[in-house]
Amino acid sequence: MSSRRLVQLLVSAAVAVSLLASPVVAAAAAEPIAPERLDAWITERMDAHGIPGAAVAVVQGGRTVHLGGYGSADGADRPVTETTPFLIGSASKPFTANVVLQLVDEERLSLDEPAWPYISDFVPSPPDGFEDATIRQLLTHTAGLGMSVGLPGTVPVHTSADALERRVADMLAQPLAAPPGERYEYANSGYAVLAAVVEQVTGQRFDEVLRERILDPLGMQDTFATDDHPAASRLASGHRQWFGSWRPADLPFDRAGVAYGYLGSTAADLATFLQAHFDGESPAIPRSAAQIADGPTMPSGWDLPLEANQGLGWMVDELAGHQVVSHAGSLGHFTTHLILVPGADDLGIAVATNASAFVAAGHTSQYDLSVGLTELLLGQEGAVETASPLTVLVAPIVTWLLLAALVGLAVRHLVTTLPRWRRAAATGTGRRWLRRVVLPAAGWLSLALGLSLSLPLGAARHFYPDVGWAATAIVAVALPWAVIRTAVTIAALRPRATA
Repeated sequence: MSSRRLVQLLVSAAVAVSLLASPVVAAAAAEPIAPERLDAWITERMDAHGIPGAAVAVVQGGRTVHLGGYGSADGADRPVTETTPFLIGSASKPFTANVVLQLVDEERLSLDEPAWPYISDFVPSPPDGFEDATIRQLLTHTAGLGMSVGLPGTVPVHTSADALERRVADMLAQPLAAPPGERYEYANSGYAVLAAVVEQVTGQRFDEVLRERILDPLGMQDTFATDDHPAASRLASGHRQWFGSWRPADLPFDRAGVAYGYLGSTAADLATFLQAHFDGESPAIPRSAAQIADGPTMPSGWDLPLEANQGLGWMVDELAGHQVVSHAGSLGHFTTHLILVPGADDLGIAVATNASAFVAAGHTSQYDLSVGLTELLLGQEGAVETASPLTVLVAPIVTWLLLAALVGLAVRHLVTTLPRWRRAAATGTGRRWLRRVVLPAAGWLSLALGLSLSLPLGAARHFYPDVGWAATAIVAVALPWAVIRTAVTIAALRPRATA
């Protein structure tokens, strides 16, 4: 590190520390928000959702005006601080986009060239149509890749040196959901492909490229893309919801998924990352927040807060009369939201929590802390958006009750029904075979196949574990029981020879 860079970092740190006690100015409010009120508001919102721990950073007017840690990092006695690392989920995607756009500016890549030639050595036979998918389409989720492809819980976690290449090959072994360029469909797999392209262009591992091009230039020393980084040992413990209660979740780090979801960072480092999008001075950030907000976007089709339009690596929307650039991320046990409001005195907000109930809570509730904080700082305090009890409690309970009922039906059939049919020892008619064998078998098979084909069970277990595990158990019971029930019922109904 140069002496000039060292002096810059020391001065920045001193300024940040001196400002921690300064009031945070709401962009559209007449009165500043005192740190005590901000702390109380964050704590109250966390309590409303039962969030175990959170780290918050706010930048505005060219400086960091708030850094805070709240609650527990491990569900016990380790407090969250501004240097506690969290996995940031899909908020990793803007980092990947920045690397790609750097290479575009260096003319080593073109936004409108196909990606496949760069990865053809390990994906010799891509899905039909993917040969035409461009770098721009991968960045904007319009390359035709399906949303379910590459979701956590649906792909094997590789730890070898070629983990990324193997992940991309696995993802591109599946057919496209649509021709490239036809429609928007959010897909993690597109960013895995981009990371593989970056590796081929640079001749370096993707984590090395991130470190060299973004993390080191910005001084983000506690941000990591590998689980052997020193900061990874201080990672907060993630949590998932089971029947409305937060439970620790020790899920594996996925080195192949860094480009789309497994970057680790801290509130302090994320404040630096946000501020760099306003400064417009670092080559690590090739597009400023204002350029992203004013740049080309396309409708996402999502009726979700801050996610109406997709830009190059970021979502673009409006809130309280301001253009907002943002990206949210959820891994199933961590949640992060990065928010940039260039028209509000360069307001930037980062919120990271060690809890995620993305499906059960719904998007609005999941990001209520971060969106609500942004509204507060823009002078519009909204009501708490809590999760529906239908998804948090009713759906899990009903699913497990259904599993219990199915098991009960199977036991009753073996213990009560079959012995009665055997005692009857009557000749089976077509109607009896239809009612006692064919229709029940069809019902059990339909239940098993319907669930397994319509629901990505691995992702359900990851993101909605109380429902996902029950659904998996239903399939595990229904499929073999369809076969077993058919066999034992046929044996029971078969006429017996008389002496």
